[in-house]
Amino acid sequence: MPRRPSNSNQNFNNAMLRLARGSKGETQTGLAKLLGISQGKLSKWEDGLLTPSDDEVEGIARYLNYPVDFFFTDQDAQGFGSCCMYHRKRQSLPIKTLSMIHDRINVLGIGVSRLLNNVQFESSATIEQLDIDEYGDPENIANIVRSMWRKPFGPIESLVALIENAGGIVVPLNFETDKLSAVSLWPRKSPPLFFINTLQPADRWRFTLAHELGHIIMHRVPTPDVEKEADRFASEFLMPSDQIVESLSGLTLAKAARMKQTWRVSMQALVMKARDVGAITPRKHKTLFTQMSRLGYRKNEPELISQEYPSTIKKICNTYLNELGYSKADLAKLTFCVDERQFNERYLPGEVEDDTPRFRIVT
Repeated sequence: MPRRPSNSNQNFNNAMLRLARGSKGETQTGLAKLLGISQGKLSKWEDGLLTPSDDEVEGIARYLNYPVDFFFTDQDAQGFGSCCMYHRKRQSLPIKTLSMIHDRINVLGIGVSRLLNNVQFESSATIEQLDIDEYGDPENIANIVRSMWRKPFGPIESLVALIENAGGIVVPLNFETDKLSAVSLWPRKSPPLFFINTLQPADRWRFTLAHELGHIIMHRVPTPDVEKEADRFASEFLMPSDQIVESLSGLTLAKAARMKQTWRVSMQALVMKARDVGAITPRKHKTLFTQMSRLGYRKNEPELISQEYPSTIKKICNTYLNELGYSKADLAKLTFCVDERQFNERYLPGEVEDDTPRFRIVT
């Protein structure tokens, strides 16, 4: 393991130490014990008051499973809770777990940003920020985006493909908890990134992705009702009211199950949409949800829909491997992975069918 980055004169970055420790869910006390130092010394390293020696950096890298180079990058971590990052979670999610997932996503986001340094998007559309104060309400914005993306009518067959064609990057990730559905961010000098928890069925996966898209588009400046507004955007984006209202009349669970295959959303989303557009009464809405609870549909619905798979990161990697002469080991080093296996786990966890390049090499 190299003692210092071989091609860099950067100083030790204390923020990367804090980020690496957090991404592993390790406490200062726990890591200090592993390193055989006091918590106070580790705290001073993280605060930038002391700098660890070469041997100490190697120990940190070994215990946290990061390459030494990671701790000398000058790249910043993205700020959570700011206008550029959003997450969809349940209130019961422990703060410690949320913080660990945030740090893991920060690490992945840094890697994606570095992968984008030498390739350039050729998108057929763009993701524009449309503030609610200017454009009225989430429903109006959702229909504007559908029109901009040339999808004004009918169900959206592949939401992932639509977002990727507009320049967004979708990253499936096992959050190791079902209490957090997604995290999205728009890093400086990078396209929007959508990290979606794979521990949810495809119908909810799609609504979650549309919800995060709503955040990215509408909430450059957060509003008091960001979550409700993102839900309203997602509902209208996936199920335009004027196109679905007649079909929702007289909705039953059996009818919702059939419509689920057409609109590729959950039965619960269809029942809520029916209430919102006035196709069913509030009393009928309550009855249908009671029936779904009794049947266990609130957690596991019948009539599963097919999963969507992103392809952008795989295409980026293929551009490096096939056109720029990189090896998997080179890509692992570029993205601060300790080896090729870790790189595959982070960035190429599954295969996609479409390998057609749509990137240009940056010269």
